[in-house]
Amino acid sequence: MKKNKHSVDTFEVLSDKTPFTYLEAFKTFRTNVEFVTSIGNHKAIIMASSLSGEGKTTASINLAIALAQNGKKVVLCDCDLRRPKVQRYLRIKAASQNGVSTVLGGKCSIDSAIGFVEEFNIYVMLSGHTPPNPGELLASENAKAMIEELKTKFDYVICDTPPVSVVSDTLAFCKHIDGAVMVVRQNYASRVEIQEAVEKLKNVEANILGMVLNDYDSKKDVNYKYDKYYSYKNYYGDYK
Repeated sequence: MKKNKHSVDTFEVLSDKTPFTYLEAFKTFRTNVEFVTSIGNHKAIIMASSLSGEGKTTASINLAIALAQNGKKVVLCDCDLRRPKVQRYLRIKAASQNGVSTVLGGKCSIDSAIGFVEEFNIYVMLSGHTPPNPGELLASENAKAMIEELKTKFDYVICDTPPVSVVSDTLAFCKHIDGAVMVVRQNYASRVEIQEAVEKLKNVEANILGMVLNDYDSKKDVNYKYDKYYSYKNYYGDYK
């Protein structure tokens, strides 16, 4: 496994310069994820959203980092094979173009596609080459085999996926994973769009673990004076 050292945008990605309350919000997110996944030994999780621009890539990266900070061995997989962002957000200079798509296409092994980001103590599998058939690859038996092998190597497999309401790739991939977390940006997607995305996940029998409310405006919260710097709220429970 190759090692990568890089600089990072500390405003978006957790680091030693992250404001305390922002970091604490992700620690709460981590605790909730560890709790809900401990029942049934759920290890492979997708981060989903209804639309693009809701912050699921940042949430995926920061969840992986927060889990690693708690002593977990974590791999972050960029499964958005159409518009991947993990490499850009983490500013990783990849030594090769191996990644999820090349693993699913049978062109390389999993180990050769994973890099170690030493700064955050997380493993990363980038998206790889842009394929002509991303939905078919994510629905394939190779995708199932990839996830099953990763689950034997890591405590958590965090997968960043395309927006549910934009393309069907995430829905095709859901059958291979243990649970999904919805990322919803406040005042962005409409209630109808969010409900439709949740229904699409339910229709493929995805196990929806909970929701992250991103870009939260704490000024509207009754506890504003206590948490005015929080950027994320966590909501877990059944979706009606």
